[in-house]
Amino acid sequence: MALTSSVPLLFRISPKSRERVCNFDRPSCNFNLSRSVRNVLHTIKPERRRRREQILVCARSADIEVEGATKKYCDDFVCESSPAVETTVRSLANDIEKLRWTLRLFQPDVEYSDKFRSFKGVEKYTRMTFVKDRVEKPRVEVTRMRMMKNSVSVIDWQMRGAIAGQPVEVDFSDEFEHNQLTGRIVSHKETWQVRRGLIPFNSARAAWSAAQAQSDVSDLISRSVDELRGPEDDGYYSNPADPGRFFQKPDDGTQDMIQYALVVAFLYLIYQAFSFAFRM
Repeated sequence: MALTSSVPLLFRISPKSRERVCNFDRPSCNFNLSRSVRNVLHTIKPERRRRREQILVCARSADIEVEGATKKYCDDFVCESSPAVETTVRSLANDIEKLRWTLRLFQPDVEYSDKFRSFKGVEKYTRMTFVKDRVEKPRVEVTRMRMMKNSVSVIDWQMRGAIAGQPVEVDFSDEFEHNQLTGRIVSHKETWQVRRGLIPFNSARAAWSAAQAQSDVSDLISRSVDELRGPEDDGYYSNPADPGRFFQKPDDGTQDMIQYALVVAFLYLIYQAFSFAFRM
């Protein structure tokens, strides 16, 4: 009997078989089982139910215990926000194992940081694909999920694979700060400990981060130029008396501002390059 992640249960791992099993005996706050599950449980005697829980395998996306997620949240405001946060945490774990990010889980102005890179804005998560881009035959597994406090969750996960033919093993720890009402992520900090392949991993991560910083600068320049020029403004206009002749508009300072933006972006890129060099 397989249970999907939509069933709000608490989960643990059988010490003997290491299979992921469901625990029906622990109470949860404001959670109701589906009718089909209740009917099955009511037909099982208590002593058999305890044995049966050892063989009920849970769905992959909901098979990891969230430590502290249900503690005392029935007593105060956390009772209303914790279900949303817990749903987000489970979705994040599923995304990490599938090497993707679901943008709706993040606030539009979410802040991200790690050893080599930092940014603000959910749109940049579409380019958070280091493992896909640089790791050969990656294998990712979430090992632990826990609540540090009401609004902060931590997901630990392992990554194994190869970079430039060299095997790498890395333990990651991602800390997320949530909006307690919506569960959406306000800030995200990623740290890691390299167990194998320190030089190839750090080199690849630094190079990838530098490329992403360059893309950030390019996007910033494009947006700045578009804002300065305005919609469909190419700097030319036609002569009403002779539609075949065009004239360039007098410079109103826009070109100077664009050049200034390019210089600032170039200096920022140099700063990022030196920052990466000192962090190595």
